[in-house]
Amino acid sequence: MKNNEVGRSLIKLIFIIVILSLIVIGGIILAKRVWKKSNEKDIKTDLLYIQAKCKVIYDKHIVNGEESLIGEKIEEYSENEKVNEFIKNSEEEWYKLKQSDLEQIGLGYLKEENGYLINYKTEEVIYGTGVEEKNGVFYKLSDILRGYIETEEENNSVNEQSNDNNTTEESNEENNLEQDTIN
Repeated sequence: MKNNEVGRSLIKLIFIIVILSLIVIGGIILAKRVWKKSNEKDIKTDLLYIQAKCKVIYDKHIVNGEESLIGEKIEEYSENEKVNEFIKNSEEEWYKLKQSDLEQIGLGYLKEENGYLINYKTEEVIYGTGVEEKNGVFYKLSDILRGYIETEEENNSVNEQSNDNNTTEESNEENNLEQDTIN
């Protein structure tokens, strides 16, 4: 009888270890997802800050004619082939902002080691590493925001469909209850 109890205790212990392992793994996966989304929002915020600061610099450049544009004017971008193709095919002037340029315009330390690319005239900002969304990797701020908006619209559409289905199911249940009451 004692042997039987030891066997049951061992099975219980293994079962508890398996359940705890699943909980820990689930927590790790959830934490990674939350961290990734938070990091993506930080990148979008950084790009918007850069865009706003560079718009002010460009406006001063146009009005005063004296203020020079900040950053190194580039013809190509060797750190990323897709971004390089875009810059080569563009007829606009692109500037690479290094960390020292960001500090000069009051943005402090931002995460991109390869620098950010800015087109002062169109106010487009490029993040060389890219942001991975459901439908691809985006580099330009406008594409990143568009991808974010499309993702939000998809989520809202799914939620609305879910709400519509729930409303329809509730309505059907109410009709069935009414019919049962009549019969």
